[in-house]
Amino acid sequence: MKEELFYLILTDDSFSNDVIRNFPGMYSYVTSLKQNASREHIDKCKERIWNFYESTDSFKTLFSNYYSSYK
Repeated sequence: MKEELFYLILTDDSFSNDVIRNFPGMYSYVTSLKQNASREHIDKCKERIWNFYESTDSFKTLFSNYYSSYK
């Protein structure tokens, strides 16, 4: 699921905007991924987003809903 999450963040503006709207603390991490900053910074952002995803049921639900309709 990890790759699918990052794929949607990078390719689906509607999803990434909903993530930011629902979880404003993720704004800098999502935008950094989309702007292709340094590899080290991207890895750090992915780690933060994934940890937040793993610990937040509402984020899991948001992703799940988008992913099931995206397939």
